Amino acid sequence: MILHVFNPEHDIAFAQNKVNFTAPQAARNMRKDVGFIPALWAKDGDCVLVEDVVYAKKAFDIFACRLTDAGLGYPAGDIVFASHASLSSLPIDGVDVWGWDTAVKNELERYGVNGEILPDFNELEVVRQLSHRATAAGILDLFYLPDTVGQAFVCATEREVYDCILRLSNVVLKAPWSCSGRGLRFVSPSEITPHIKGWIKNIIGTQGSVVVEPYYDKVCDFGMEFFCSKCGEITYEGLSLFSTVHGTYTGNTIATENFKNSAVTRYVSEMLLDDIKEKLRCECGKAFRGRYRGFFGVDMMVVRDTDAGKYKVHPCVEINLRRTMGHVALALSRHACETTRAVLNIEKNNNYQLKLNLI
Repeated sequence: MILHVFNPEHDIAFAQNKVNFTAPQAARNMRKDVGFIPALWAKDGDCVLVEDVVYAKKAFDIFACRLTDAGLGYPAGDIVFASHASLSSLPIDGVDVWGWDTAVKNELERYGVNGEILPDFNELEVVRQLSHRATAAGILDLFYLPDTVGQAFVCATEREVYDCILRLSNVVLKAPWSCSGRGLRFVSPSEITPHIKGWIKNIIGTQGSVVVEPYYDKVCDFGMEFFCSKCGEITYEGLSLFSTVHGTYTGNTIATENFKNSAVTRYVSEMLLDDIKEKLRCECGKAFRGRYRGFFGVDMMVVRDTDAGKYKVHPCVEINLRRTMGHVALALSRHACETTRAVLNIEKNNNYQLKLNLI
């Protein structure tokens, strides 16, 4: 039996890097409200860890009915929703989490999951270091493909950050470990306020550096989703077409690969996308071999190059060494037909809900 865990606090846990990490209330609420998400790809006989079994079953059934109404099929198989208290009694022989970190490992061991089937702390520290934005910056430096753009500077001192801002003018400042836009600041030389200075000082003090990138004239967000085997073989899973507002994720498109591909190739060639995919498979395979096994996503964007009068691709905005909402969208998009058009997102009203809105 494979145990599946949705731990949306994963990126924050990386930044805190504490075994006994306590997630913010919002992350805990999200985990409770939409913890059923792994049931969308779990196989018969698997189990999904949830905070409230009755609530999770009800929420999943409601979402599954919405999928049926949208013509996307009913994903439920013979899947068990399990509470923490039941873990020690289940025949668990494998674990698939949203993202691996020391906090989730500690949580599972504390509730009786056999530590021998979990990664050890040394392995998790390697994954944490690979998840630093410096990894994405390093792989970005290896891109020499025509019609690609992108720079990223890892700054270890406040002075280096200020120098980059003055040199590049409009920039995006990024914390090394962050999620969903929370660790981003959009800054120009005239906007280096006491608040921004305090943020830079705090991030360098707690995470060791700040990553500075030029601000690009973005046309659309997209990404590529992959799986890395233990030997470093990279499998391409599919295209992720998503939207953000000021760096914060707002939703994923549910559609066929043909439709998603055409949405990007209206700006750039399909050959360029294929070249980017193969470059990422090669370089990520080298970087991750023997160090990371699991799903990951690479965020990208199409940008305007007004000087050249054309569109280009930023091929490595960031690398998420975990499952992403793009992987959730792919799990649903496999049931899509050529007329399927929907947006998947997590909305917050009185509680968090996984929403599917037809377009």
